[in-house]
Amino acid sequence: MRFSLDPTADRRTGGEFAPVGVTHAVTVSRVLWTLGFVVFAWHGAYTTFNIGRGHWDFVVSQWTPFVVFLLCAAASAARALSDRRDRATWLVFACGLGFYAVSAACVAVAAQSDSPRGFPAASDVVAWPMYPLVLVAIALLVRSQRSRARADLWLDGVIGGLAVASIGVVVIFDVIIDPQAALAGSPGNVVYVLGDLLVVGFGIGSCALLGWRPSRALVGVIIGFAALGLDDTLYLSAQVKGTFVPASGLDSYWVLAVLLVAAAAAWAPSARQLTHAVTPRSVVAFPFVFALATVCLAAYEGLTNRHNTLAVSLTTLTLVAVVVRFALTFRAHLTMIQETEHDAITDDLTGLGNRRKLLRNADLLLAGAANERPVALLLLDLDHFKDVNDSLGHAAGDELLRVVAARLTTTLQDGDLLYRLGGDEFALLLSDAESEAALRAAAALVAALDTPVDLDGLPVATGGSIGIALSPDHGRDIGTLLRRADVAMYRAKRTQTRHAVYSQESDGQETTRAGIQLLGQLRRAIGDGELAVHYQPKVDLRTGSLIGAEALVRWLHPDRGMLYPDQFLPLVRQHGLMHAMTDLVLDRALDDAATWHAGGHPLPVAVNLFPPTLGDVDLPTRITQALAHRDLAPTTLMVEITEDFLLGNLDRARTVLVGLRELGIRIAIDDFGSGYSALSYLRELPIDEVKLDRSFIAPITHDPRAASIVRAVIDLAHTLGLTTVAEGVEDTETAKTLAGYGCDVAQGNYYSAPVTDCDLLFLLASAPRAKLR
Repeated sequence: MRFSLDPTADRRTGGEFAPVGVTHAVTVSRVLWTLGFVVFAWHGAYTTFNIGRGHWDFVVSQWTPFVVFLLCAAASAARALSDRRDRATWLVFACGLGFYAVSAACVAVAAQSDSPRGFPAASDVVAWPMYPLVLVAIALLVRSQRSRARADLWLDGVIGGLAVASIGVVVIFDVIIDPQAALAGSPGNVVYVLGDLLVVGFGIGSCALLGWRPSRALVGVIIGFAALGLDDTLYLSAQVKGTFVPASGLDSYWVLAVLLVAAAAAWAPSARQLTHAVTPRSVVAFPFVFALATVCLAAYEGLTNRHNTLAVSLTTLTLVAVVVRFALTFRAHLTMIQETEHDAITDDLTGLGNRRKLLRNADLLLAGAANERPVALLLLDLDHFKDVNDSLGHAAGDELLRVVAARLTTTLQDGDLLYRLGGDEFALLLSDAESEAALRAAAALVAALDTPVDLDGLPVATGGSIGIALSPDHGRDIGTLLRRADVAMYRAKRTQTRHAVYSQESDGQETTRAGIQLLGQLRRAIGDGELAVHYQPKVDLRTGSLIGAEALVRWLHPDRGMLYPDQFLPLVRQHGLMHAMTDLVLDRALDDAATWHAGGHPLPVAVNLFPPTLGDVDLPTRITQALAHRDLAPTTLMVEITEDFLLGNLDRARTVLVGLRELGIRIAIDDFGSGYSALSYLRELPIDEVKLDRSFIAPITHDPRAASIVRAVIDLAHTLGLTTVAEGVEDTETAKTLAGYGCDVAQGNYYSAPVTDCDLLFLLASAPRAKLR
């Protein structure tokens, strides 16, 4: 089979390529419809303006509708060949129009024989099946967009359909036509009007099932049958009043209305399937707008003292449906409130209560503690959980937390309440529990953690440290108990006793309290982006030009002033904050680099990456996205790593570093020589730069052995094609000595202390290529 690459054909069929036959079927459908429109235009001119009147008057006036309707049915059948998803829809639609065309032929035959018209006439019996077939086609069209719909949407559809039908019945049979006269004089034509109303009402009701986002095809069917209903109403009115003239303009309007119906098949594109419910405020308002219209209709009926039984019945059914819809809406609102409240106090991962639920329940229990009913709070923190996340990934860490939560739950007694406060921290609240009961509960929790957890076939040993605080002895409010249980838990970690009860002596240790307070402040500072980044200029030793900068994190503490990394990095590493802090520093450094580049100073920036950040195999992708977001080249960034990380994670480091290097990001070993230096790193890893630690650099002017080592490392690095950077250069003599050894780059207070991004930009702007010293 030959295929077409026509993009419009692709969109119509929903496939990657459209068969040539499918494309031709679309064309045939539109050609057939267009031909029908041409016949209609000629017929309209013939009947309205008497153009071409002659011997063929009867044939033209009576058989033209049959020809047009037959072309419309054929156009719908051709559409079925081109639309694989809605094929059944358009085949049923074509059958309905085919019945209507045969009905038009019956009308022409009956007119030629001048036989009296009975009820129901043969043409009526043939035409009426069109309405149920079109209803089925609409249902299929809706199902192709949404296979399932909520109960409230179905009810909205019923309300819309009933409201439209009741309004139409009142307008047509109370305002335009006398219903008794219509039923007595032309009962068959009443059926047509009611059928049109049924289709329009069903179509509008179906829009509710689609979230009031109907396809163009459905809108076209609704508009077409609305036009057909108007023509049938005018025809019925003329029949009742005795003013109908055969071969008049009403016949042309009739043909036009059917053409509008068929246009949905010939011209409307395929509908897209809806994947979710749409519930904006305007959508919810639709059924209530219909309800208001129905109420106004009922008021009109009462004020005019009319007794249209069908209208009253439809209005009553509409109002009943609206009441049921109100009830469903109210119930859904209550359910949403309950679910929202449940979600607000439940941990998504483990299903346990969260911190908010702990605070709520603790207030109730501690109200009893005021009457000397003891309450115990146990705070548990898993040991080495961060290592599981770093080595096996966050999915494994989540599974570990779920297993741990399930095991801890098995230790609970009646009245015990277990919560997950976040991360790897759990809390157990015991009512009417003395110190002995709290210790027994702690021992049970510890025992539940003794068995290793199987994670993807790998047994992972886990444990925990538990701090215990008792009320009323250690506090009468949950905030105090949480803080003191935290103090006891850290004492248990420090002494490796698995669990500890709070004591005044432990809380009196200023270092412990200060450490806990500093950790909380550090978490907030990282979360709120309050850490600062300063930049240490890097200088070319041959030219004295500023050629780069190293990003250094700082913390302007509200009470302690400027804190340097050695004062808070241990807390960052110990409590799993390294990922968040590294992301913050990296984003800030790249933002500043983008500012420098925009100002005409394309200065590279170096960022230190510590474990466990470099153990993340997704790191190259994240860094690439960060660079692309700021329109920066990969060469703008240099990643600095430390030797201590490489010692224990060489294989994973190699994978991550190779990924970074392939992207064009440069790699440097920071503090080379400060640890257990392995020269094999320079061969095995994609290193671009070696940074000599300040402990090597400082003594080179007075220690010949230190000078020999530095010179040897510089020579070796140059042999391997690597750049050498000297850290901690503090004076002129050291700078000259390094330049004499052939060192490439230097940094230190001799050139400039670390400066802010604005100061560095000023330094860059002071000369085309700033020279320091």
